[in-house]
Amino acid sequence: MEKQIEHVGEGTYKATCKPQYISFLYCLLISRISRGWSAEELSFLLGQEDDFIGNLERFIVFDYSVDLYGHLLQIMPEAHLLMSSVREVNEFNYKHSIIMEGHLIRYRMEQYVNEWESITVFELLEEDGAYRDKVASNSIKEELSQAKAYLAMLMEEGYFRRYITALEIFMVLKSDFCSHFQPKQLKTELDKLWGRKGTAPLKRTKRRSYGYRFTLHR
Repeated sequence: MEKQIEHVGEGTYKATCKPQYISFLYCLLISRISRGWSAEELSFLLGQEDDFIGNLERFIVFDYSVDLYGHLLQIMPEAHLLMSSVREVNEFNYKHSIIMEGHLIRYRMEQYVNEWESITVFELLEEDGAYRDKVASNSIKEELSQAKAYLAMLMEEGYFRRYITALEIFMVLKSDFCSHFQPKQLKTELDKLWGRKGTAPLKRTKRRSYGYRFTLHR
């Protein structure tokens, strides 16, 4: 994909790309926001750096690969990430504005018609994670406690003698404790357990392009 990326001020990003890629970003945002997951949480489940999804949403990096699509469907198997009705082959200029409005985040994608005009392609709202944590502090404390206890159980039962991904841990945790369990709490507790040998019991490795894996230090 030919692309021209420009960061225009705080929270405003421009790129030249095909409409299919914009529809992919729209479906990705819808799928993530509807689950109450932050961009960082989805990056965690993908086994990527914390800013990976955020960079996709901001045109900082482009990724439309089969590899990414397959891993997203492993995390969100019922998600619709492609719009087959979008078949335009030409590229257009787009601007994505990500704006904080109180405790909400507004995502507004616009396509330039000419130098003076643009049309809104989509507009979405997301509740800010910090505000969500504040109003649900009791639930978060309980989930943190559950995540800590569950990881301790996995350590005791030898699960980390083999490689295990964050997604594998998360899926079992959801089935064992709560179907609405959020990735953020698992990430918080898991991050306390990995690091350099002698300072943490686990190490984090990345063999392929997707999927950090965790295992005991040898």
